[in-house]
Amino acid sequence: MMVTRETNKHDGPNAQEYEHRWKGYLENTHFKLLNVLLPDLKESDIILDASCGTGLLVSQLLQKKAPFRELVLNDISPSMLSFAQSRLPRDDRISFSAYPASELQFEENRFTKVVCLNALHNYSHPLAVLQQFKKVMIPNGRLYLLDWNRFGWFRLINVFIRWSGNETINTWNIKEVNRYLRDLRYSIRYTEKWRYRYWQLFQIVAVL
Repeated sequence: MMVTRETNKHDGPNAQEYEHRWKGYLENTHFKLLNVLLPDLKESDIILDASCGTGLLVSQLLQKKAPFRELVLNDISPSMLSFAQSRLPRDDRISFSAYPASELQFEENRFTKVVCLNALHNYSHPLAVLQQFKKVMIPNGRLYLLDWNRFGWFRLINVFIRWSGNETINTWNIKEVNRYLRDLRYSIRYTEKWRYRYWQLFQIVAVL
């Protein structure tokens, strides 16, 4: 029932097993994000994939010949990051880092776009993460955020997931996320919510 990966305390699940087990979910969420992200990309973009996992999203961007100047894949899980490094071709525009999302060690105002896909619910300190995203983005930079939406009957599933595993599960609903982003002076440009199987999901694009 869980499509989650530990990003806080210890290494996560086997990367190949993760992609195989949650193939449908990953196809759905990556398709949704790419539909929003791809039209926005420019040759001048410097992008952070804040919790890149297996590097699937960046692999898809390369397949689609998406424009960008630089792309950093970050993940605290050694096995996920290693898998991402092995799957991607050598490209001078691409680099890797392993910082906790709440403690990003990048200079301020570096990135034009930050992507956080399927990871917000795994962060122990999600507000600190959103603050870090703000710090490392340029003015008018864009945040692309896709995650679980704690809404309706999915709240019960969240309780079950939280108590049946050892991963951090800290799920918000879309209204809460929008409110926190506005408190941090983000401007909400796009929102979407939908259901995939038993998951309730949301997507937000916010601008500084």
